[in-house]
Amino acid sequence: MNPYEMLKNLPGLSQKAHEMTEKMKTITATGTSGAGLIKVTMNGGFEVTSVSIDPAIFKPEQAQTVEVLLASAINSAVAELKAKAEEVARSNFPSMPFQG
Repeated sequence: MNPYEMLKNLPGLSQKAHEMTEKMKTITATGTSGAGLIKVTMNGGFEVTSVSIDPAIFKPEQAQTVEVLLASAINSAVAELKAKAEEVARSNFPSMPFQG
């Protein structure tokens, strides 16, 4: 894209960026692990908003397993949010190249 064209479009790009930021606030993603034993929900700001752990796995000897499953669920939610953020960015800035 021509740099001068980009400069002419700055006000529009700024508005699109603002719209995208607002849209991201409404997006949530839930990551799961351990066949649904652990669920983590995050918002578009990559903040964990809820954690659900099936009580069946609350045994002292399974603490390490719970920790691994929780990390996996969080990583799953982050991956889903990244994909959704890229989708929002592509729809707001169709002419911009994005790498996924």
